[in-house]
Amino acid sequence: MNILYLSIITAIGIGTCVSFGILILSTPHNSENVPVAGPPHSYFMGVAVNPVTDKVYVCNYLDDFVYVYGGHYPYERLGVVPVHGEPWDVAVNPLTNKIYVVNMGSDDAVSVIDGATDSVMKTINAADMGKKPPEMVFDAFRGGKTYKIWPAQVAVNPETNRIYVSDWNYGDGVVTVIDDRTDQVIDSIAGLGGGSYGIGVNPNTDRIYVDNVQWGYKAPYEIAVIDGENNTVVNYQEIDKLGSSVAVNPQNDFVYATGNYQDSSSLTQFYIGR
Repeated sequence: MNILYLSIITAIGIGTCVSFGILILSTPHNSENVPVAGPPHSYFMGVAVNPVTDKVYVCNYLDDFVYVYGGHYPYERLGVVPVHGEPWDVAVNPLTNKIYVVNMGSDDAVSVIDGATDSVMKTINAADMGKKPPEMVFDAFRGGKTYKIWPAQVAVNPETNRIYVSDWNYGDGVVTVIDDRTDQVIDSIAGLGGGSYGIGVNPNTDRIYVDNVQWGYKAPYEIAVIDGENNTVVNYQEIDKLGSSVAVNPQNDFVYATGNYQDSSSLTQFYIGR
């Protein structure tokens, strides 16, 4: 049996950044690690919380399920949501009670879960994302031809009801914009300078921060800054290492980016503002 550890933290002025199971935080007042029984053959990846419904959504990359847990003791498992892909990342819109799951390596690129029933209400196909018209390439790993898009991470702006999905596709990656009201793709943001991976949103300034991944993991290592009002890149911020995850403090517009390359890691903090 695999064990999923939920870290429960009570804190003042907390800042978090989650990347591959690593939680970075500051000024904890009280914390505890609570073991929660998970399924066998698990590979837990993305996790998101809906503070309104007090539910925790966890992606299990290996068995194509999203697991739903209660947010307080005894942290019981409330449900299991099958998604048609390999769930890698997840984000919640607490205002609409929708959960957006990125299925890496699947043509069913994004699964939209209704938080009221914890069931998939819609699936967004990779053909509807990325460049237009969509490009097809031969993919020996998955067999045959596939759409030239590799969705990686997802972020939500609850103020504008916009969902942003990064595309880990070296050289021509884009960010796909989804309208939460209709769950339709409404735009694709190109010109990032590389494939996109980690992504974060500041709902107060309507800015989106995205890792740039260069072909061969080469420098420069940058964060692209996107204006959510017109979906254009307005700035770049250099970071020390190859980016892997981004988090934003909406109160002061500080951005935190983790980087990993050649057996070393970094955490970059920067501020750009409007």
